[in-house]
Amino acid sequence: MRLLREPRVERGAARCVKPRELADLTIAFYRRNYIEGLFLSSGVIRNPDYTTELMIQTLSILREEHGFRGYIHAKAVPGTSPELVQQLGHLADRMSVNMELPSQKSLQLLAPQKDKQRIIAPMRQIRDNIAVDKDTRALVRKQTTYMRQIRPKKKERAFVPAGQSTQMIVGASPESDFQILNLSAALYRTLSLKRVFFSAYTPVNDDKRLPGTDAVQLNREHRLYQADWLLRFYRFDVTEIIDEDNPFLDPDLDPKANWAINHLDFFPVEVNTAPLEALLRVPGIGVRGANLIVRARRTTCLREPELRKLGIAYKRARFFITCSGSYSGRGVDFSREGLRAQLAAPIKGGNHGRRADKTTPGQMSLFESVETPEKARIAGGSGARALESGDATAAASCSDAERSSNAASSSGRAASADGTYGWQRAPRNAGSRVRMSRKPAENQPLFPEEPLAEVAYCHDGSLEGLLSAVFEAYARREDPQDIARADVLQPRLGQTVRVIETNEEHAVRVRRGIRRACGDAAYDAVKHASLSDHPDAGTIVYRFIRYAMAQNRPHDCSGCKRRGSCGGACGKFACTGKARRSVLGDLAHPAVEPLHRLARSVMNERHRMLQFLRFEHLENGVWFARCNPAASVIPLLMDWFSGRFNTQPFIIFDEAHNIAGVYEGRDWYLVQTENVDLPDRASEERLMQQAWKRFYDTVAVEARYNPELRRQFMPKRFWKNITEMQEDLPGKEISPR
Repeated sequence: MRLLREPRVERGAARCVKPRELADLTIAFYRRNYIEGLFLSSGVIRNPDYTTELMIQTLSILREEHGFRGYIHAKAVPGTSPELVQQLGHLADRMSVNMELPSQKSLQLLAPQKDKQRIIAPMRQIRDNIAVDKDTRALVRKQTTYMRQIRPKKKERAFVPAGQSTQMIVGASPESDFQILNLSAALYRTLSLKRVFFSAYTPVNDDKRLPGTDAVQLNREHRLYQADWLLRFYRFDVTEIIDEDNPFLDPDLDPKANWAINHLDFFPVEVNTAPLEALLRVPGIGVRGANLIVRARRTTCLREPELRKLGIAYKRARFFITCSGSYSGRGVDFSREGLRAQLAAPIKGGNHGRRADKTTPGQMSLFESVETPEKARIAGGSGARALESGDATAAASCSDAERSSNAASSSGRAASADGTYGWQRAPRNAGSRVRMSRKPAENQPLFPEEPLAEVAYCHDGSLEGLLSAVFEAYARREDPQDIARADVLQPRLGQTVRVIETNEEHAVRVRRGIRRACGDAAYDAVKHASLSDHPDAGTIVYRFIRYAMAQNRPHDCSGCKRRGSCGGACGKFACTGKARRSVLGDLAHPAVEPLHRLARSVMNERHRMLQFLRFEHLENGVWFARCNPAASVIPLLMDWFSGRFNTQPFIIFDEAHNIAGVYEGRDWYLVQTENVDLPDRASEERLMQQAWKRFYDTVAVEARYNPELRRQFMPKRFWKNITEMQEDLPGKEISPR
């Protein structure tokens, strides 16, 4: 949220918003999930110190009275006293001082009231205060011993924990991209800035000192952001991106691709052996993709299918890489002109990633089943005790005759002959024997009937039901082809369906076994994947558990630099310790990749719900929100919003899955229901919705309107529950004061 006012109050055209009004409006928008934070800026009122004092009052009301824990970005007014800057920095998460224009000459021409030194001075103060605060807090932590019986007092907020940034206008002055990028690199190096923002010049009035009305350079702004990204995350230098002979970035080609076609002697690189620094130079491979490649190639030889599954833009990357010595860019001239024609052409979306290898199977035979890598039948079984204990070696032991027989019978099936899933079942014929490493426990359920070859398991759709089905598969020594909910299961021809009753004890044993053998990170991935609406989610989870239990590589963060906050082997911050050897790192394995994809899709849906949920205040004081997610993510949302609302009750109703999450001010729980009876809205609710609608329409910049991009980040299936997208709230009914 960005709240602005006119630069000068002396003109009488603008009204100065009082700190109390601004704080109350911010917290009202925040509780309705309209905003995630506040971008606080102001023109100079009387003098810089008085303006900063008003900003401090606003943030103090938010932090201390309302308990606001959202993100706050505050603008430091040049000329403010250091004491007030210090106070403002302890209330905000990020501070910034806008440079506005890249050079002193341009400042004198277009903003004569501003001076470069007055802009740099508060930026240096913020940099120094951040360093001093960091060192002081580290020293205090080192010299302080906390007793268990004594609760430590509330800590003072850190000084600008998110760092500082700045902004420059592009296109209003004659500076080149070479000058702008060099200035940005100098700011990163000398002032420790977190980010430099670029804003394309948009004319709002006529002046002879300003460019014409056709000077909107959004494409140039986009290229500058791409180049800035290369400086901060891809380990590029300014001289590698641009030089004085060509001071402007290519408008038809992104800077990374432009560097690649100018350094063809560096390519192609081998994805299975190239270092991380070389992979970061390949067009179509981002930072995340390069890290995934480094992790996946430890266990698998990467080729085109594996790269597509990892999310690599293979259509761009294929011209600059080799996979096991094979070059996939044949048919295109390996020259600057030929590659430029390919990279400058628009890329047809949706042709890479997980959709690329999706093929339509032919007509299924009446007597034969369609075999796919994801649904390849796994042979045989071990006992439930092996699942619980994580002893995959014991579960996988069998006779030599059994192994040879299995290898001969399953030579054409993926991942079964080599025992990658942990065990194989010996054929029930004469001469074959199974050698078990341990006897079944006395309390282990006995199933006198023979294991079925063609069987599907049906459960109630809960995580406990899915884990109970996994337990039954181990206990019965069966290999179910499908494990699914009752409402999505479609039995195959000749397939027997077993209805698995949810058993809490069995689910707990499976959960303990996964955590013991694979670690908490693997269990979290299983839990997230089980919430997916994909019809094969249960089967994918089952295949992963089989593989993970067989590998018996528990997650261990020992030696990790981010121990306690790394998020495991596949988290946002990858573990640098022993967790790199976790089964979650086998991203190209046919049992791991589908689960990783499902878990990621569920977390992406959770992220969308955190953004697009809109709460309404009801007459009884309860906050209510509706949603229609593509996965059952309500359990993943309740912890987040319970911390957001603190002691205020709220309800989140999932219309697609008929689940309601209820928070009563202390604890939350889930309710299965098809309808929710609600009281009327609070009296101020429609007024607040109209105010938000009007704010949303006012801050929109017409020159930046991009409906396709909006649909990409805000899918239309969410629009019916989003306040700003409802047509019955025009927002024009509120008259200005």
